[in-house]
Amino acid sequence: MEISIIIPVYNEKDAIKNNLTVLYKYMKSLKVDFEILVCDNGSTDFKEIKFTHKEIRYLRDENKGIGVGIKLGIENAQYENLMFYAIDLPFGTKIIEESLTESEKYDIVIGSKGHVDSVNNHTFKRKIFSFAYNTLINLFFHLDVKDSQGSMLFKRKNIVQIIHYLDSSDAFFQTQLLIYSKLIDNSIVEIPVEYESQRSGSKISPIKDGLHMLKQLLKERKKVKEIEKQTD
Repeated sequence: MEISIIIPVYNEKDAIKNNLTVLYKYMKSLKVDFEILVCDNGSTDFKEIKFTHKEIRYLRDENKGIGVGIKLGIENAQYENLMFYAIDLPFGTKIIEESLTESEKYDIVIGSKGHVDSVNNHTFKRKIFSFAYNTLINLFFHLDVKDSQGSMLFKRKNIVQIIHYLDSSDAFFQTQLLIYSKLIDNSIVEIPVEYESQRSGSKISPIKDGLHMLKQLLKERKKVKEIEKQTD
């Protein structure tokens, strides 16, 4: 089995230094072919990081946004299984092996904070925001998911079919990936996670980003309807 782990980073030099060692040791213990792609999207606290292990590669795009980082990883990954994961390893490391196991049966595997068996220590306000957002996603696009912003494992052979639709530079990129994967009948499963701790100094504002994502959802809904008309 093989996997490319895509880790977008922005001004997270300390997290890279601390967590990549943990991740690398864990991946070596799995006895699988792997690579870790550190995808820098416009960081200003460093310009380049060199790694001693051949399995870790540093990639950089001067543009900002987590979507930019994920897409950069997709375009440069060498393996069939691609997995997006955050640099702070919010679900620990075992989620990687669990996702790989489920990938043998499903096209997309989401490490989901919304799964009934998950342990989620998000604030009440953040949980309400996530619930409202995912409710809208399911209403607009019939995805039937409880968390569109967790870790995500997907297949190269599928993503190349829809990559031209994935144009968001921010976290909405993950939602786009699910929307268009659903259009090509990819199977999706959510698996439980243990959410270790909320990242201090989170860059996400529920109100500001929530309104922004609502606009994105409405725009994407219009785009999807146009695509569906063309394929009828």
